[in-house]
Amino acid sequence: MSTLYPVQTSFSAGEIDPALVGRTDLKAYLDGASRLANVFVTVGGGVRRRAGMRHVAELAAGGRLALAGLDGGKRRLFVMLPGKLSIFDDEVLVADLLAPWSETHLPSLSWAVHRGHLLVCHPSLPPHRASLELLDIWRLLPWSYPIKDLATPGHSVIRQPYAKFAPDDATLEAAPAQDGNWAFTSNRQVFQPGHVGTRLRFRNVEVAITSIGANGTRAFGVPQGTIENASRTTLWEEQAFGPVNGYPAAAVVYRDRLVVGGVPRMPNRLWLSRIGQPFDFDTGEGLDDEAMSFQLGDDRAHAIRGFGAGRSLEVFTAAGEWTVDGNPLSPASVQVVRQTGIGSLADRYVPPAEVDGASVFIARSGDAVVEYVFTDVNVAYQAQDLAVRARHLVQRPVDLAFDAKRRLLLLVGSDGQLVTATIDRHAGIVAWSKQQTAGEVLAVAAAEGTVFLLVRRAGKVRIECLEDPMPLDAAVRKSSATPRSTWTGLDHLTGHHVGVIADGSDLGTFTIGAGALTLPMPAKEIVVGLGFEHRVEPLPLLIDGRRKASRYRPLQVTFELHETAGLTVDVGEGLHPITLPPGPSGRFSGPRTVRARGWRNLGDGPLWRIHETRPLAFELLSVISDVKVTR
Repeated sequence: MSTLYPVQTSFSAGEIDPALVGRTDLKAYLDGASRLANVFVTVGGGVRRRAGMRHVAELAAGGRLALAGLDGGKRRLFVMLPGKLSIFDDEVLVADLLAPWSETHLPSLSWAVHRGHLLVCHPSLPPHRASLELLDIWRLLPWSYPIKDLATPGHSVIRQPYAKFAPDDATLEAAPAQDGNWAFTSNRQVFQPGHVGTRLRFRNVEVAITSIGANGTRAFGVPQGTIENASRTTLWEEQAFGPVNGYPAAAVVYRDRLVVGGVPRMPNRLWLSRIGQPFDFDTGEGLDDEAMSFQLGDDRAHAIRGFGAGRSLEVFTAAGEWTVDGNPLSPASVQVVRQTGIGSLADRYVPPAEVDGASVFIARSGDAVVEYVFTDVNVAYQAQDLAVRARHLVQRPVDLAFDAKRRLLLLVGSDGQLVTATIDRHAGIVAWSKQQTAGEVLAVAAAEGTVFLLVRRAGKVRIECLEDPMPLDAAVRKSSATPRSTWTGLDHLTGHHVGVIADGSDLGTFTIGAGALTLPMPAKEIVVGLGFEHRVEPLPLLIDGRRKASRYRPLQVTFELHETAGLTVDVGEGLHPITLPPGPSGRFSGPRTVRARGWRNLGDGPLWRIHETRPLAFELLSVISDVKVTR
């Protein structure tokens, strides 16, 4: 028999997948935990009770979120709902706009935020732009491209993207027809009724299509210039975006160019606009500032799923990851390189997140969270799975965001659960934990230190904001100049059992009726919301750093705490609240020793566990155990 003093000075490996509990040889075993619920792992390695969720607004349905940070620390939240786009400036609703997308479109809806405006794409819908116009009026309109009027009245050139979607050997020949129309005849069936109203380019002359022949080999249209050579040629193109070819699946603004790609009939093609003119796609003469277009050439169908704007233009496809670069990024100097072969989700758009110069995306398998980063050692991009130690927490993610202030990667699973990973790339920290709440998390967005969530609670969807001083969820803070017992304006909590903190004191649980609450004593300030409990449990005790202890007797456990107001712990005799002497701030910082008794076996549960239901501040830095073991 001997005495051990195992010390856990860090939880920087986060919650460990149960499938890895046998890997006692891993360093992550010493720095990990078997359970971390409703705590954030700090960059220093400790664990802290997570921030609460403050109520912002109630919505009619679930949707997608996009967040923009504006000048002066302001925040603009775009909420994409079925048939509607809602816009909030600093949590105040400023616009409700009719939108062309339905609930079935939402999973594949993608977006880019540019200068406080929103660009929205979907492969089966015309791309739209939400922009703030004169008199502070918001409008959601299809993209419009610069139009150059020609000398002939009514004739013009539209500077939109073009491409040849027909087979390479498909030809066209032109011949005058009636009423100013020309007939364009192909050796292939290349035309459909959906081409009417779109344009094609025949030997670089634009043609406005007015009708289609019966067998699909002929189109009629009005040339917008002079056709000098009407003979058969393969030099012709179609309008890239339209009802026949589809629309772009994704967009991003990179080096002052609008980049789009993922059109269903040519999913591996990119179009880059003219510099400084995001909707001008005229390739012109190939000058440095003019638009360009090219395909990702490879032996696999690299359908474009998303973009990242990092060191290079990063292109995420269903089959791999590419970079587009150039100095300058111009038609003459562009370089396109395939870097890795992981692939992104094909059935849903999950926006890549930028983390300290790396891009994090969801792999096409749906169970890997991949960091895609340039390494100076290999002078190339590399991809590694950040969730390899916490695979059990990654449940087919539906949304992703990174909060740089808290160093948190936030991941929403298809099961409605929110999980987070504390990431510090320079310190090598990736620490996962699960964040549980009374409801389903549907979406997340983060920018400028602010995190918004869509949460469905009791059948109703709300916007909520992650807030560190807030100890409850779906919470509101109310104040009064004079003490009051009755408080109203709590409609979103009607029928819920809520926690109440009045003038800094936890009053316990109440039930909200008709949006009102009556306290047993008056108060000047209250916080009302749904409670949540945090849990911390260690991995099984090791002997000699490798072998699990089969029988042991804990003598005492010392918890090093920081700014903690409540500690409820079980060291083998059930959960008990531990008295903490208050410090100058009203919270305790320092070691707190809890004594234990009796022999225990390996299957009897963890050496210790923390389970706190009270809405009190908590931060654990390290744990030292005094244990007798039989070898």
